Amino acid sequence: VIETMNCKPSSVTWKTLLGSCRKFNDLQRAERVLAKVKEIDPNSASARVLVGNIYGSMKLFDEQTNLRQEMRDGGIHKLPGVTSIMINGQVHEFYVNRKHPRQKAMDKLWNEMTIKMREKGYTPDVSYVLKPTKDEKEAEEHLCKHSEKQALMFGLLETDPGTTIRMVKNLRVCPDCHNVTALISSIVK
Repeated sequence: VIETMNCKPSSVTWKTLLGSCRKFNDLQRAERVLAKVKEIDPNSASARVLVGNIYGSMKLFDEQTNLRQEMRDGGIHKLPGVTSIMINGQVHEFYVNRKHPRQKAMDKLWNEMTIKMREKGYTPDVSYVLKPTKDEKEAEEHLCKHSEKQALMFGLLETDPGTTIRMVKNLRVCPDCHNVTALISSIVK
């Protein structure tokens, strides 16, 4: 369909298709689309990251590593994921695996929320962990360090009950983080 459009498709058009390939783990199509994106936008990090995520979700870690090496060799850098939250007029930014001054309290609250979520049937969706882990526990630990979850815990600690918490993410929110946010919203009201 894209190749029959009246206008020449842009890299954004192709990357939109890549997003669908990611959703459905359509690796063969994703690799073809990546080649098209590279022709138009040879330094596109996001297209490579999407394909790398497909490799990771399919446990094709050697291919994922090769793609990341290609990015390093080409000087292509992906944007780090950051979640921002404003509390009392101050913007706080959270990145994966970066400690915050309130980290101990945030971790304690996360553990409490995890118990409550599990009572409501929550099971971490480790299919969104896109790197090798030694076991399910390590995969779950990786998920709990996502910036969205860190920002949410901070927001709950720093606001009065019932306060609307608004977070902004510069990249796509992983579905597990989306589910956790909805579930915690129903728990804390």
